[in-house]
Amino acid sequence: MTVFITQNRSNLDFSMLLKFSPQHVFFYKRSIYPDESDVVMSDSVGKIKNLLERYHFNPSEDYIALVGDPVLIAACVSTAHAVAAGVPIKLLKFDRQANDYYEVILPNPFVRSPTQPVLNSVWRNNI
Repeated sequence: MTVFITQNRSNLDFSMLLKFSPQHVFFYKRSIYPDESDVVMSDSVGKIKNLLERYHFNPSEDYIALVGDPVLIAACVSTAHAVAAGVPIKLLKFDRQANDYYEVILPNPFVRSPTQPVLNSVWRNNI
């Protein structure tokens, strides 16, 4: 089992993640600044995919801890879903009140079950 952490933040204590797995892998080890965000994001999906493959990402066992830049989090989650090939992924979300992480299982949006409605028709009915 591995916890993939979307971004290393030096001011955060990641020891709470040890209960999920002793192995932690960071997608990005530094902050992303606005003047370089376009360059970083254009390379990020390939780097994220390579990292997931190098550490043999297993969506049934591994977690992605949501930390840091929201765009980077979105890139990590969407890439993990693509690599997971239809399997839901496990996320770890921090709860400030409980001062701890909890698990969230996110179904893969690239796979639609026969009973799942098409989103456009649902939106159309609610507008």
